[in-house]
Amino acid sequence: MQTAYKYRAYPSKNMQSILNRQMFLAKELYNILLEKSKAYHKETGKTLTEYRMNVWITQPKNENPEFAELYSQVLQNVSTRISEAYRHFFRRCREKKKGSNVRPGFPRYKKFVSSLTYPQAGFKLEKKNIELSKIGKINFANHRNIEGKAKTCTIKKTKSKEWYITLSVEKEDKQFTSNGKVQAGIDLGIVPLPWRRQFIMQHSCAGRSDAE
Repeated sequence: MQTAYKYRAYPSKNMQSILNRQMFLAKELYNILLEKSKAYHKETGKTLTEYRMNVWITQPKNENPEFAELYSQVLQNVSTRISEAYRHFFRRCREKKKGSNVRPGFPRYKKFVSSLTYPQAGFKLEKKNIELSKIGKINFANHRNIEGKAKTCTIKKTKSKEWYITLSVEKEDKQFTSNGKVQAGIDLGIVPLPWRRQFIMQHSCAGRSDAE
């Protein structure tokens, strides 16, 4: 079972500068990948797969060394966002063909990116702080203990310039244990109301007679 834990984060001024810088680079990479996807679709009539984008991601790191400032899986998550944007676009196109009043909304270039996601690794959780690869340790208000294993970590900046960390956690499903007692139920949902009242009164009286 998957659940999410959200905490208010308090990065230092230096950390905020690093985060803002990396979010800017994530936005630049998103727009580059979107441009590549559009060109690939125009040339082949197909969409650029997430795998191909991840393979291509290693190239701009050589052409643009600043992309190396981001953790590798954070970079790959950018291609995941592009793929999700295309999936939603094609889903809306199918709904429109079926008569739904929706606008397909082709994926657009981004003016900014407000979050970074570590999808599998690159973060280390401690009691009052979390260490993010290529960023550093960030303090957060741990008001709720985490139960389970953290799978993904997202740090986000709100419009009011507050910072939050969201952890996606995998928890084991609790198995039902019987107390050994026999349980029975009576479904009165389809019984007409007058009959239902009569049925309850009869069984109530029968119960009192047995007790007497």
